[in-house]
Amino acid sequence: MNLTEFPMEILQMKNLQELVLDANKIQSIPTEIDELVNLTYLSVKFNDLDSIPKEIGNLKNLKELHLENNDLKIIPKEIGNLENMEFLYIGKNDLNSLPPEIGKLKYLLELDIAKSGAALTIPIEYKNLKRLDILTIDHSIFTTFNLNSINANIRIIVK
Repeated sequence: MNLTEFPMEILQMKNLQELVLDANKIQSIPTEIDELVNLTYLSVKFNDLDSIPKEIGNLKNLKELHLENNDLKIIPKEIGNLENMEFLYIGKNDLNSLPPEIGKLKYLLELDIAKSGAALTIPIEYKNLKRLDILTIDHSIFTTFNLNSINANIRIIVK
């Protein structure tokens, strides 16, 4: 597909659990995304997104979120409301920082922030991610990363 807009008809599918809109030219996700309350998997990688609506934080059943390879500048703090999130992929964007609320994702197992911006800062709250098993980061971040403050069992992948 070569979508340039989010297909609004999808919002009528209230029981939808998985949504994949990869490799399009979508520039925005509607605020009404929170109507998809049963969504557990959302992938919008390889699009032209420059922002994510804060309403994404209302998707309480979301377990896996793919936002990589877009033009995102910020991740809304409401991402911290996704209490069931296990896999979060936000690499290859133009981020400067991650919201401290990311530390609230208590079930997060995997976080990919590689190539997310040359000046990406990671909030100290990432130390609260006690279940985090895999962290994928850039070499530039790795060199300034405080390894003493992370889970000793974590696997770090440096790209």
